[in-house]
Amino acid sequence: MEPSVDITFRKTVKSDGEPLMEWLEEEGVLSGFPMENRAEIEDAVNYWMHFCTIGASITACYNGSVCGVANLYVRGVEKINHHCLFVIVVDPQYRGKGIGQQLIERLEKLGKEEFKIETLFLEIYKGNRAITLYKRLGFLEIGEHPAFLIDREGKSFDKIIMEKQL
Repeated sequence: MEPSVDITFRKTVKSDGEPLMEWLEEEGVLSGFPMENRAEIEDAVNYWMHFCTIGASITACYNGSVCGVANLYVRGVEKINHHCLFVIVVDPQYRGKGIGQQLIERLEKLGKEEFKIETLFLEIYKGNRAITLYKRLGFLEIGEHPAFLIDREGKSFDKIIMEKQL
């Protein structure tokens, strides 16, 4: 599949939370997120879906089926409106096909044009293969939070903070 063939993008709607829940429940996906169980996933998805009501979320579809969602956590606090955390999830079966890059590029445009965001930032665990994508798109590592997450087995994960000036 070519990255742009049969891929469409639209504003996220609440029903897009259903496939998002499914992806987050797939084996291995939660290693990139702090949630650990279904209740925590539901809380995170419900919070995420709040931002679709203000137009701060974009959904990618392949042949009409949702295959990725990216979200700006727009806060509405004037003193900090110039920067914004974002999150992205792509259906595991569609990863590596350019969908994530296209979602981020559209999210950058949305943030700059509609929300006047000057800086996008993200939080990612050290070792996550998506770091390569973010660097390629111009994101820079600006900090690290050692042992940010400790899983049930006691293994700790360092969080990296990356940002990009828009």
